[in-house]
Amino acid sequence: MWIFYTALSLFILLTAYFFVLPLSKKRPVLIKQNGLVAYCVVLAATLYQLPNTMPFLVTIVVIAVLAFISKTWFVYGITKVMISDALSKAALATRSSIENNGRNYKIDNSLRIHIRKIARKINLVTFKKGGESKKAKLTAVVLKKFIQNYFV
Repeated sequence: MWIFYTALSLFILLTAYFFVLPLSKKRPVLIKQNGLVAYCVVLAATLYQLPNTMPFLVTIVVIAVLAFISKTWFVYGITKVMISDALSKAALATRSSIENNGRNYKIDNSLRIHIRKIARKINLVTFKKGGESKKAKLTAVVLKKFIQNYFV
């Protein structure tokens, strides 16, 4: 039973860190890859002790594994268009080339970024690396800062 209470306390603390603090400052929620995996694992550990939650538990574990493999960011509070604008501004700020071929963006011919719209203001940003480029890494860092500086 102590595992349940420990996982519940961690879940409450992570929810406050990831959701309450940014939203209290009217900023969007941005959970990067490792934070998303940790949040899903703690949520799964919390739900494991409760009866009849096995379908939710399996779904959460699958989401955690996919988030770990695909380097995914969870963004809540801004639209897909705003993320696309932030990406183009970040590429402009770092002077790296950007190519838009419909659904994917390619930064400096090495980093592919895909923005998936889940709901109106809930998005997943997925990064796929081709080759390593310093400009592409810097563009990802600047993109994170631009997303965090929007007002909800």
